[in-house]
Amino acid sequence: MGVVFGAILLQSFNNSNPSVQETNDANPDDSGPTIGFMGTEEFKITSVTFDSGHIYVNATNTGTSAVTINEVWVNGAPTTDVTTGDGVSIVANSTQFVITTTVGAGYNYQVKLVSSKGNPFIYTATAPS
Repeated sequence: MGVVFGAILLQSFNNSNPSVQETNDANPDDSGPTIGFMGTEEFKITSVTFDSGHIYVNATNTGTSAVTINEVWVNGAPTTDVTTGDGVSIVANSTQFVITTTVGAGYNYQVKLVSSKGNPFIYTATAPS
């Protein structure tokens, strides 16, 4: 499963010879060095809610680069029974993940979303009694 958030920034560097002047392929007349901004991966789980058969995870990309979620865990166990609430895999800034599972009233649930870069985003919530 991969869900992408935000825009993707691609950049190349010429590290083999720092004295080599790079050219911009989009504008061959530009012979100056290419300077770019490397985006930061920041992703926040803003809330977790429940019904008897689902955990709803609302999340927002608060960084400057795309975030791809490759893994979803509930209480230390990976799960693949996950969809995005809006039915699409690419969103601009936020989405809702819907995890299908049995939910016990009053139990604590730790949800962990892991990005393609290996960064974990964790939220713990208690199902209502």
